[in-house]
Order: sequence, then C-alpha cells, then structure tokens
Amino acid sequence: MGSHIIIESNFYDKAEELRGFFDQQFANPREAHEMRFVWDKWFVEDQYAFTRTPSYHYFPEQMYLDFQSFLIQWGQENLGCSNISPPWLSYYTEGDFQNWHADVPHGPWAFVFSLSPNDITYRGGKTQILNPNTLNYWEYFDPSIGLEREDICTYIDSPFNQLTLFDPRFPHRVEPVHGTQDPTKGRLVIHGWFTEPNPFVKGYQNIDELTDPLNHQLGPLLDKLSSSQIGTGTCSYKMEVSTEGLVTSVNEVTNTVIVSDPDSQPEFESLKQALMSFKLPENTEKYQITLPLVFS
Repeated sequence: MGSHIIIESNFYDKAEELRGFFDQQFANPREAHEMRFVWDKWFVEDQYAFTRTPSYHYFPEQMYLDFQSFLIQWGQENLGCSNISPPWLSYYTEGDFQNWHADVPHGPWAFVFSLSPNDITYRGGKTQILNPNTLNYWEYFDPSIGLEREDICTYIDSPFNQLTLFDPRFPHRVEPVHGTQDPTKGRLVIHGWFTEPNPFVKGYQNIDELTDPLNHQLGPLLDKLSSSQIGTGTCSYKMEVSTEGLVTSVNEVTNTVIVSDPDSQPEFESLKQALMSFKLPENTEKYQITLPLVFS
C-alpha cells in the first residue's frame, strides 16, 4: 500500500452491534415496517448504482453516537482531522457499483468502514484505486516490463470491521457486486470523509494556552514552506512533548503530498527538525500533539 492508503483491521469493538441491528431489520423479509422504507436507490447512469441511507438516522441514536465518537477521536489522534462528513450507510447487491471518480474537495481522507458479512459469498465489491505509477504512466514506463491489473490498480477487500482510508483525489471505484440479491449477504459499508484538519492535543489541560506559542513558531515555518512550493496534499506529525515543554520526538503519521519536484523531499526532513526545536508550555505530565499541515 502507498502512503495514500491506510487500512485498520478489527477497528471497532462494537461493530457486531451495528451489524446486528442491520440484520434485525431484514430478519423477516415478508414483514413491512418503517426501517424497510428508509433506503434510497441511488442511480446515475454508468456512474453510480447502490442503495444508501444516512447512518445517523438509521441506527439507534446512542449506538450511532458511540461509533461516531470513536471514529472522530481516531481521526483526531491519527490524522489531525477534527471531524467527519455525515456518513452514509450503503449496501451493494447484484449489479451495484461505483464507477471511476475522484472526491474533491470533500476532505483530505475518504473512509470506508465495512460491516459486510464475516463470510463473504458475493463476488466483486472491491475498492479499486489507481496506482501512482498509472497516473504518471509515461514517467514510469518501462518497455521491457508488461503490466497486469494489480500493477495498474490497488484492490482492497472489505472484510467485516475493517476501516479503509485513502486520499480521495486518487481516481477510484467500487467493482460491480455479483452473486446475491439479499441485502444481508451483500457489501455493507459506512462511508464518508475525514474533514477539518486541525491540531489535536492529548494530555494538556488548557489547550488555549498552546495556541499562541504554537502559532508563533509555526508561522515563519509555514511561510518558508509555502514559498518553496513543495506540492499539494496533507501531512500530519505526531509530536511528543515533555513536562518541560520540550519536543522529544516527531513522527510523520500521514503524508499525501504530491510533490511538484522530487528534489523537494528533503524539505520534509527539515520540517521535522524544525518541529523538534519548538519550545512549548510546561505541563504536569507529558503530552502529545497531532499536527496536520495542508499544502496547496
């Protein structure tokens, strides 16, 4: 997987509750009740065909809020994104698909959380994402090497309780699903986008006290980076800070920046070194900052 794709298996420990509620609504196919009539068959000729409903209206309120809170907190700590778009719950049965598209400008990361059956019997339904060397085909072209499907695209299955994230600027699609008309046996996912990149602080009591010293030291650094025209995308860093306010480590946790010049890559190393030199407020305990930087 490239840096534009992140996969987290066994993501949510209450995933069975979400799946169980969905199955319960379809337990008796002859029974008509209000939860059977909340679905929209979204169809755009040659582009989209699947059935969806807003997740936040479908599940019991607390069940959904527990999942939403867990997902948002994960995004804050690991991506530096402070929110998500209102997510869809969608199922795919015979013939359903999404054709090639790119999601701009919904957010820096698209997410797909799978509630598909543990025992998948349908065919297809994989997320396909064009590989970077496909998008820059002639730059990477080698006349001595042939290409097959997995050289051109990355294929991602959707096993139960897997969270898949990817840079939505990359053209992607969902393969047509075949083999079932039954919603309980089809591809079932909660999907949307992580949004609002903002610093996230863990372990520091008064976050407002961090704003001025962080901005004061970030300002000149960002001005320098903007003038260097690194490229476009988002990179996030996790900074560990001691009780004395000294940065003890800086780790790059995500990087979707498409560099305009491969020689600009060392800029990221100098960025990490600059973050290591920050002097931040003291605290009674060590704390952590997830810092997203957006380049455009």
